[in-house]
Amino acid sequence: MSFGYGVSDALTLIQLAWRTVDGARRACGEHDDLTKEVSSLHSVLEHLQAEMSNSDSLVNLADKNRRDELQNHMAGCVIHLRTMDSILTKYNALDDEKRSTKKLWQKIRFGNGEVMDLAELWLKISTYTIAITMSLNLMLLGSQGE
Repeated sequence: MSFGYGVSDALTLIQLAWRTVDGARRACGEHDDLTKEVSSLHSVLEHLQAEMSNSDSLVNLADKNRRDELQNHMAGCVIHLRTMDSILTKYNALDDEKRSTKKLWQKIRFGNGEVMDLAELWLKISTYTIAITMSLNLMLLGSQGE
């Protein structure tokens, strides 16, 4: 790998994104906007990992500034996905037997406290999804003149 993040780092990030997608599905449902946004990030990260795995790809041939930019986006994703995964894991932690009496309290706590954190995280995840996509697109456009 020619820059700070390797294929194994991308795979770890994809696994974290998948856990977050799964947690969002269980907490919010398959068709919720939060689930869709994290799922979109997961798809972009899978594409990025495929590019990173190919030594002849534009990601590996790009200049240092572009690679550093992409590395920063990936590092930001890790921070925010970990936070979101932690919140969703706490929310989804109750087993089926306990959910009937405690799920209402957990929904209230989720709705009153951590949902604001999730809304902010959702925006950041969306921003990183767009930033990574744009970085990949700019690498592609930059290569067309060569």
